[in-house]
Amino acid sequence: TSQLYLLPKIHKNVLPPPSRPIISANGCPTERISQFVDHFLNHTNKNLRSFVKDTTHFLKLMSDLGELPDNCILVTMDVSSLYTNIPNDEGLKAAMETFMRTRTNPSIKPTNLTLVKMLEMVLKMNNFQFNGVNFLQVGGTAMGTKVAPSYAVNFMGAFERTHIYTYHLQPLLYLRYIDDIF
Repeated sequence: TSQLYLLPKIHKNVLPPPSRPIISANGCPTERISQFVDHFLNHTNKNLRSFVKDTTHFLKLMSDLGELPDNCILVTMDVSSLYTNIPNDEGLKAAMETFMRTRTNPSIKPTNLTLVKMLEMVLKMNNFQFNGVNFLQVGGTAMGTKVAPSYAVNFMGAFERTHIYTYHLQPLLYLRYIDDIF
């Protein structure tokens, strides 16, 4: 059974510090399913317009941009508790849309539907223990399962396609690392 543990957010400069809940998926029944789905979902995220791999990649993108216009305003944002706030139905829909767009061969195995059903198992069958008591996570995804970062990145990519890139005003540059936006 997965175990929930808490990581203190010591950077918040509050006493006692708030905690980030982590559910260790090591050795749990959905661990390998999560890893398998992550292999396919993670591959698709590199094609997102906003994709940032790491700090080095971000710095290169900034350097490639050149000198900023005089009226440029720099803005950063963070999505609050993204992993645990992704509605399961919307997250699964976003994953299916991504697979349908990127894995277009109807005879490809595993099928897109199979991958989404496996993702659903990871999301909805995540039981864990905390202080000796068993719980079942009913919404969002657990930090600590392999597919969680790819799932969150994919969900945000779907959000951007619907709400950011369709808006009549566009930023000079829009980049994102999981839930950190520049």
